[in-house]
Amino acid sequence: MTSPSFWANTFVQVTQNDKSGSDAVAMDVGDDIKKRMQQVVASCNAQVQKLKQHLVDAQRQDAGNKTLIAECQGRIKWCEQEAAKAR
Repeated sequence: MTSPSFWANTFVQVTQNDKSGSDAVAMDVGDDIKKRMQQVVASCNAQVQKLKQHLVDAQRQDAGNKTLIAECQGRIKWCEQEAAKAR
């Protein structure tokens, strides 16, 4: 209780985390850190899932683009053949 960090943590718990004074004094600092770490991990997992979905979407779009490129190349070849016949 003589440590400034103890009182700083108590102040933060009371003013920012809406804890009562007795709850803030009785809580272990490690519990707060563990809770925050769990929040960070959960947020990270959500972001990883979003990135995986973006990757799937990009791969799907890439496959569609390859199909369109193949169609364009076929049309170019046809146009070149028709141009050669017209000469």
